[in-house]
Amino acid sequence: MNDAARLDPIKDLVDFYNRWPAIRPRIQAVSEGAPPTADDLEILNWLIRITDMIGPSDLGWTED
Repeated sequence: MNDAARLDPIKDLVDFYNRWPAIRPRIQAVSEGAPPTADDLEILNWLIRITDMIGPSDLGWTED
């Protein structure tokens, strides 16, 4: 991928959420065997961060 096609840095959770429809196909391609680019790895890091932010109360679960 050339520099002109590089992903603009993701600023925060809201930015990631708003851009997800456009960047999702990149991660789908990686999941299907495409080699990840540095930008794809950044997207994956954001997915990890977002998942780490979610807890039982966000899902409506109660802890026994």
